[in-house]
Amino acid sequence: MRKAQLKNHVLALRAKQAALLGAVRLNRVLDMDLETGGDELDEVRRDIERSLMVRGIDRNTALLREVRAALHRIEDDTYGICLRCDGPISQKRLEAVPWTAYCVVCQSAADQNTASEVSDERFIFRH
Repeated sequence: MRKAQLKNHVLALRAKQAALLGAVRLNRVLDMDLETGGDELDEVRRDIERSLMVRGIDRNTALLREVRAALHRIEDDTYGICLRCDGPISQKRLEAVPWTAYCVVCQSAADQNTASEVSDERFIFRH
């Protein structure tokens, strides 16, 4: 990977990291500011809002971990190498998702495994 491309990925990753940190902090502040009191409908609304905020915090925190891991791979000179098959991750994929740790083939396999695990869990809980 050329230095200019790598520099662009570093800049994109750092910008994403800053945005995610801001979003996580803001959601935590908003969660603390949710009003209390009111009737049962207000409580239900607040519970739903809090649940959505927690999901957003969880999602952003997980993505933040991926971004930080990508920055560490850049430092370790392993960025752009698939963690599963040790093959190269295409430049096009890195441009689209600079924090990716897997090539398209390995990511697709991981997504299929996750989907089948969710499907298996749904089957188990239904019976």
